Amino acid sequence: MVAAIALAIGIWVFWSLGPSRNPPNPSSDVTSAPMSEADWPMIGRDPSHSGLNSWPDGAPEGRIIWQLETDAPFESSPAVVDGTVYASTGDKRVVALNAESGEVVWETDVGGPVASSPAVAGGLLYVGLRDNRVIALSTANGELVWEHLTRGYIVASPTVRNGIVYIGSSDERLYALDAQTGEEFWSFRAAGRLNSSPAVSDEVIGIVSQGRAVQILDALTGRIRLDFNIAGESIAPPTLDGDLLYAVDTRGAIVGIDWRKQQLPFEKLARFARTQFYVWQFVETLPPPKGYVWNFRAPRQRFQSGPVQGNDHLFSVSDTGDLFAFDRPQGTLAWRLKLDNGVNGSPSVGGDTVYVGDKGGVLYGLDTLTGEERWRFTVDAEDEIVSTPVIAGSTMFVTTKNGVLYAIR
Repeated sequence: MVAAIALAIGIWVFWSLGPSRNPPNPSSDVTSAPMSEADWPMIGRDPSHSGLNSWPDGAPEGRIIWQLETDAPFESSPAVVDGTVYASTGDKRVVALNAESGEVVWETDVGGPVASSPAVAGGLLYVGLRDNRVIALSTANGELVWEHLTRGYIVASPTVRNGIVYIGSSDERLYALDAQTGEEFWSFRAAGRLNSSPAVSDEVIGIVSQGRAVQILDALTGRIRLDFNIAGESIAPPTLDGDLLYAVDTRGAIVGIDWRKQQLPFEKLARFARTQFYVWQFVETLPPPKGYVWNFRAPRQRFQSGPVQGNDHLFSVSDTGDLFAFDRPQGTLAWRLKLDNGVNGSPSVGGDTVYVGDKGGVLYGLDTLTGEERWRFTVDAEDEIVSTPVIAGSTMFVTTKNGVLYAIR
């Protein structure tokens, strides 16, 4: 009996914490972090997915300076580094363009449509493909440097930090790869399919999945620290803010989680048992789950794009075009605004203005403190903006359902 109990404990600890791993030794320390106001090197701008940049010259005038037309809808946001715009297109290409003129610097046929937004770090561009591959291209000429095959299609975007590329796949795994060589350091089996980019700090990785869970991992070893259940699936990148991680789901919930909390063996099982006792009214109260800080629910809303930060606020927009602003870190609702149309992408923050594009082809600029409209610009009334507005220097970049990349000032 004692041996059986010990075996059960051992199995539970293994599945809760994962196998013991030695910390990886990456070939470099590159990170997809902006070096200046003119850079937006990955989705969410930085590995924490803050979505925040300054706007040095104030709000844009609303003038298209150039546009790139492709043959298929965009499903991703561009990256901008050192005066070059990098875009993954629906017509099977990754393209590099001069940010000032729109002139094509190089283009690479990757063999299939790309929904993953590129991340740029250390002279390489990283992107996931629907044919199950993660690839790294040279930013100088677009040549393939390495590729890594997963067991599922990839629509999630990569995050690069401290020499490691983190990317999720539909095979329900998060992969940690050497940024220079593509060597796999480890993979983690998540609660469900991973459709969004992980948020990464020096200490932890935050992932969300279609398995209705937010999971916090050790950034080096990939061992799980906290498993936090949510009501709905999540397909939007989370964001890290100090000691908190914010995440949204498709049932209208926004949660603030203290990522420092760590689950002990059997703790999740014990909570499940207590929940059953609560449902059957054997106990009167159910304490909040470990890591819980705050929660907001918007009935009849779906959050399909990630929350972003700016000026002591957290911003999140629903697919119906309801934009919410919360005070950070306490999570109280500061204001709420209904846009004219539904929304595909996340907002972004430039200085004291939050920008968002809608399905009517309209870009909005709103005061971060009050939600007052400061600026609007119709890119194309017959088109849908699908991307997060990318703010790089004095230019904003957006992509559309009709397959157009716009540069706006």
